[in-house]
Amino acid sequence: MFRCVLILAISLCVYLQPAAVHADHVPGQDALTKDTGLHIIHATGRSVVMDEETVEEARALALEDALYYAALQGGAKVEGYSAVDSLSHLSEQILVRPSSDILDYRIISEVQDDTHYEIVVEAVIGNIETTGCQNRPLSHITLFKPQFKLEPDVPNWMSQAPAYLSRKLAVSLSNKHQLRVRDARHTAVRDVQFGDRNLYDYRSLTTGRISLQMGDLGLITSVHLDMDSTRKMLSKTNFVDVRIRTEFITSAGNNAAEPVEDKFRIRLSEDHLMRTVSVLGAEKREVIARLLAEAADIHAAKLTEHLLCMPLRDRLIVNDKTLMVNVGTMQGLKYNHLAVAKGLDNPMTFLRVTSAQNRKAELTPLDSSIDLAQLDGIEVTFLEFNQ
Repeated sequence: MFRCVLILAISLCVYLQPAAVHADHVPGQDALTKDTGLHIIHATGRSVVMDEETVEEARALALEDALYYAALQGGAKVEGYSAVDSLSHLSEQILVRPSSDILDYRIISEVQDDTHYEIVVEAVIGNIETTGCQNRPLSHITLFKPQFKLEPDVPNWMSQAPAYLSRKLAVSLSNKHQLRVRDARHTAVRDVQFGDRNLYDYRSLTTGRISLQMGDLGLITSVHLDMDSTRKMLSKTNFVDVRIRTEFITSAGNNAAEPVEDKFRIRLSEDHLMRTVSVLGAEKREVIARLLAEAADIHAAKLTEHLLCMPLRDRLIVNDKTLMVNVGTMQGLKYNHLAVAKGLDNPMTFLRVTSAQNRKAELTPLDSSIDLAQLDGIEVTFLEFNQ
């Protein structure tokens, strides 16, 4: 019991320490964000300037402090444990981790004097899994073989409707300037090469194999057609229900996010006692084709928004005393791009991109004193796509 009280007291002191940073809610902003789970706050970070040669390092540390304490305003997870060395010395370890993510930020002001560097930021904090939209500039996707299902009561002349809708969906996605689309709808997902696995297998060396690289996403769309009807006194109206569902696959072969689903109802015909009236009441097939194309456009717009909102993540690799990731300019990264890493032994580490190529980038911690070996294998999330 005493240990729990001690941990809580120490964590509160760390959390409320005024000399390092302070954060305040912006008046009126909570009313704008309370329904979304987002909060917009101000935070100030400070660091000591040792001499003129360390100004840039002091600026980086001040920015890291401001962002770290901004994240703490969304809540903190405090963990404590005891350690005993070989001489039976007991020590208490405290670790404070933010429970919220920084979704976006901007620097409001920077002030430097002879001894300190101060940065004030305005940050949007929340849960990146449920409320964050990264607004990525582009996304590379591969369309894999779709799945079609028609119920027995669907008219035979609509047998090609799912394939038609799939083609229209591919065209609509290709027309989105934020997307780079590869059409591999002839390839089933079971035949996909994920990352660099099986690079020299028989199929890859002979007929070739579609691969999905780090940072890219695969899309698998299923189209289901079913019939329904509504009755009135002397007539019956027939509809076809079109269900479209798209799943997202990562380069590791896992699901990247929840599937996107849409349902559309298209009127086909009306059955009357008089056959002539029934024939005249049927929708023309050109109209049905246009409605299917509109359904594809709506689904493509929702997919595009979903894709560009997904956070860009990768795992850090220590390579020859440098930190590398296997994503780069093809995923929208650029010089000085900011990223955040959360590991088991460190609460939060901010990094910036120091160089970027097509599918790789080098990162450097804002705090140059951090041991790079501690970051090896830790997942990093890239921020500030709205900057």
